[in-house]
Amino acid sequence: MRIAFVYDIRENVLGVTNSDTLRELTTEFFTPNEANAIIRELKALGHEIVVLDGLQGFRQTLSSRAFDFDLVFNEAKGLYGPERKLYLPALCDVHEIKYVGSTGYVVSLARNKWHSRAVAAQAGVAVAPGMFVNSLTELDRHWSNYPAFVKPNFESASIGISKNSLVRSLEELEKQTAQLLQRFPEGILVEAFVTGREMQVSLLGNRSPRALPPAEVTIIGNSCMGDRFITNEAWGRESVEFHPCSDDGLRVRLKEAAIKIYRACGLRHYGRVDFRVPEDGQPVFIEVATHPHITPGSSMVASASWAGMTHGNLLDTLLCEALAVG
Repeated sequence: MRIAFVYDIRENVLGVTNSDTLRELTTEFFTPNEANAIIRELKALGHEIVVLDGLQGFRQTLSSRAFDFDLVFNEAKGLYGPERKLYLPALCDVHEIKYVGSTGYVVSLARNKWHSRAVAAQAGVAVAPGMFVNSLTELDRHWSNYPAFVKPNFESASIGISKNSLVRSLEELEKQTAQLLQRFPEGILVEAFVTGREMQVSLLGNRSPRALPPAEVTIIGNSCMGDRFITNEAWGRESVEFHPCSDDGLRVRLKEAAIKIYRACGLRHYGRVDFRVPEDGQPVFIEVATHPHITPGSSMVASASWAGMTHGNLLDTLLCEALAVG
């Protein structure tokens, strides 16, 4: 099969920008080693791979009428605006091109944490008290759920999250919200912080998804998260590690909750749902990811390995799911 592997080449972006925000966004892009790990496995499966540089490279190929592929492996994250991940799948749908990953609408829904929270709650999964803010005038000065966590509503990979994201007073809440709104004017999400363990559940499939063994997220040197959280800087330093969830009952609850959210949001082929788990053991929804990393060292590849899958097996499954549904 001839596959267009579309991803944003980090070095091309870093070479032309001085924007701190854009540089932070590139933390969710593949490094050359990560991209090559996927390309190498796809070639080992017998496929012909052509690399296209993100949305721009994809559009140029379409406009030149040189598009001659059986499938698009979509790993384009984009650079500008809260909807930056939806454009490539939307273009694929317009041109009736098969691709790996969720549709543009679902990508957009997952990126909007405020909306995906509502879907999770409607599906019967717990969410922390929260509020959406796109100006300081909308900030509820009577908010009493401290400590609170302040983050961009439309980002992933801990973009916009720093040691100052956890606030314990109205003064800190106002200050952090104001600072983030300058960088992310599309909107900020404020949530009651959930002290406890952090879990990621990776899923495969379409209408009947299966959940892989849940992965517990920790900062290297700590047994569980407790009141800690992952900053964008921590991802950049590779200070995060994953462990199998050792609690049988919790594994069941995590998988059940993740499948509910995956179905309710309409994900397909693959995805990941993240939770915090307080002392009572009931998973609290954090976010859903349509583009979780599928490279060695990621929680999805770790979970797949615990289920007996190699990296190549995992990628082949994604291709099969994409061809089954379109």
